[in-house]
Amino acid sequence: MKGWYEVNKSDTVIVFIHGLFSDSSKCWTSKCNVFWPDLILKEKRIFKPSIFLAEFYTEAGSNDYGISECAKEVHSQLVRTDEKGNSPPISKENIIFVTHSTGGIVARYILDSYRSTFRNKKVGLCLYASPSYGSKIPFLARLLSKLTNNQLAQELNWESDILKDIDDRFNTLLAEKSVNITGIEAFENRAPFRIPFINYRVVNKESAARYFNKRKLIPNSDHSSIVKPKSACCASHEFLIDYMTSEGVCLPINKKLSDIQSSLFNRYEPKYKDYTIVRDVDVHLVQTISQYSVWVCGESGTGKTTSIFRALYEEDIDFKYISLGSYIGSGVHELFNGILTELNEGEYVETHNIQDCIKKISGFISNKADEEGYFLFIEEIPISNNVMFIDFSNYIYALINSLINIDFKIALSSIYRPNSLSNELTKTSEVLKVKEWVPWSTDEIRSLINLIEKHTGIGLVDVDIDTFGGIPRHVKKYFKDELSKQPLKA
Repeated sequence: MKGWYEVNKSDTVIVFIHGLFSDSSKCWTSKCNVFWPDLILKEKRIFKPSIFLAEFYTEAGSNDYGISECAKEVHSQLVRTDEKGNSPPISKENIIFVTHSTGGIVARYILDSYRSTFRNKKVGLCLYASPSYGSKIPFLARLLSKLTNNQLAQELNWESDILKDIDDRFNTLLAEKSVNITGIEAFENRAPFRIPFINYRVVNKESAARYFNKRKLIPNSDHSSIVKPKSACCASHEFLIDYMTSEGVCLPINKKLSDIQSSLFNRYEPKYKDYTIVRDVDVHLVQTISQYSVWVCGESGTGKTTSIFRALYEEDIDFKYISLGSYIGSGVHELFNGILTELNEGEYVETHNIQDCIKKISGFISNKADEEGYFLFIEEIPISNNVMFIDFSNYIYALINSLINIDFKIALSSIYRPNSLSNELTKTSEVLKVKEWVPWSTDEIRSLINLIEKHTGIGLVDVDIDTFGGIPRHVKKYFKDELSKQPLKA
């Protein structure tokens, strides 16, 4: 039994890694024939995750097949597309390792040695009775290693050189935080053999609880039964579920209303960062907006405003935001008077003509910029006439040109593309960059859908992705409409 046990659209995969002289069937099955992955799939406190059963070669006669070889074997399974064409576990956003004994050592070896594989992942490491520093039991690893010449068993001796090395390197990995790792550690509370006056645990607390604050002594457990819960009420199982819910993984809809609202936000704020698809154009915009004024133009609903907001927050820029949406039907002079009114905190300022208006806007910004610079963000420009828009853009250029020697930048969002800069506005062209937002690619729309599905629990049913036309706003409207049909618990 190896490979995908349950593969679905969840962004979370639980990877089970067994221990020494075991496999994916024996390790996780209790005496009453309860298979732990089945308990997880039936669990009502979380959404159903994908489950992958990893295996490595471990037999008494495995000779010099040690920890490094086991780690290579498991790592290859994590990154390989299977024979049915299923994507590998590493394709998931959240990867939770549930490990028993030696499996925990293998997992830590993988996370350190192949850290680039997990660079942008959220990793959970659940160590159950894992001898991170070896086993002190006097008649297990030593006896087996002598009888069978088993390198893996030899490496499990207390304070073996390889375990000390893995321990040091894993502690360094956690300290560096180059991989996002959280975890839990569970340890057994009795010996595996009911022999009077002998109470040696295979793995004691000193070896099993070394890395994470969440630690638990599992009552009435030995080294084997600790990973064989008989029901959803068993301590081993509840420890795992408590961890997953505390990390916000696979939570049901009624516990994620805030996530639902966040994934369908109308106006971007930093708190929505994890609910945003960051495209190449967004990365370039962040780089541009830190140095230049920008004018982002393109079809309605392509995410222009969200991209600008994100870039401003990403660069920690203090800005004045003005929406001209309420000035619909206004002429160019009225629009600039609206900008002046918004700058003046809503107090109307009378101007004789547009040149007078621009002069007063320029004077206001100059006074503000003298203190600590000034960044102005204008969106929802209510112009549906291209000729009028060209007129509007020319006056914007005049405003920028009047402030060319001031610490001032502006960002604008519009449907129409601004008028091309004339030769007389050479200086303006050096400080203003025009960016065009086009409809999203199919892959980008699919990424957005996957992100929303993750947080809403609602899938795209009988809808062709092409019907959205590459417009993310249409995608959000679809999910908002679907959510409105479903009664959600508070």
